[in-house]
Amino acid sequence: MACNNMLKAAIENIGAVAIRKYQNGKAAARFALLCFGEMRRPANYNSAVRDVLVMQVYFTAWQILVPFLAFSVIFGSFVLGIILEKIKEMGLVNYLGDILAGIIFVEIAPLLTVFLVAQRSGSAINAEIAVMKVHKEIKSLEYFGIDPVVYLFVPRIISIMFCIVVFDILFSIIIFLVGGLFSFGIFGLAYKQYADIFLGAVSLSDFAMVFGKLLVFGFFVAFIPIYNGYKITIKKLTDIPIAVLNGMVHLFVAISTIETCSLVLRFI
Repeated sequence: MACNNMLKAAIENIGAVAIRKYQNGKAAARFALLCFGEMRRPANYNSAVRDVLVMQVYFTAWQILVPFLAFSVIFGSFVLGIILEKIKEMGLVNYLGDILAGIIFVEIAPLLTVFLVAQRSGSAINAEIAVMKVHKEIKSLEYFGIDPVVYLFVPRIISIMFCIVVFDILFSIIIFLVGGLFSFGIFGLAYKQYADIFLGAVSLSDFAMVFGKLLVFGFFVAFIPIYNGYKITIKKLTDIPIAVLNGMVHLFVAISTIETCSLVLRFI
């Protein structure tokens, strides 16, 4: 009898958690659709919204541009050196373009870019929105008839999407240039030969997939921290670190899910 009661209680707890997760997911999906709908309205992009967008681009991209470029060069030199040496050792020179394009351009570059931006700007946006909620700044905007979705959320989402695309382009260019140097040193390939091999291995569908994936990444890198800071109950400042931590966990789960789905779509 006691075992039956314990089993019944366990099933009820699992059901309650599943229902709560479903309701939270449904609310998040509605909020995401609301943000996406407001992003499509040209009338929303007034001077105040544009100022917020520009400032977010400044904090997200411009302030870390030099460290990002330095990281790209260091990472490209280290990883490409190892990959090209292994290609030479294993006699896979004929697959050089497929390996570089498939692994570096399509997978590693977008994923590293989004993780860097998420680590810096995702946590900052989450904390910023949470602090504004604790200080009732969002309610003040609503009191004066200013929609926080239009003024606070949409410009941050747009700017993060833009920054992720630009950073990925810069990262890919640096990787391409560094790869040319290592290919010459390891395989003796002229730069034109290397470029032909690399570009010949990248198709239009690869470009379309990478671009689409970056836009999806960018949307959720901004949306999840915003939603987490805006919707989660925060009563005092000491709750903010917990809210930020939870938001980052959800964000990294979302990034992993998007990357997994893109891999499945690519190899279907």
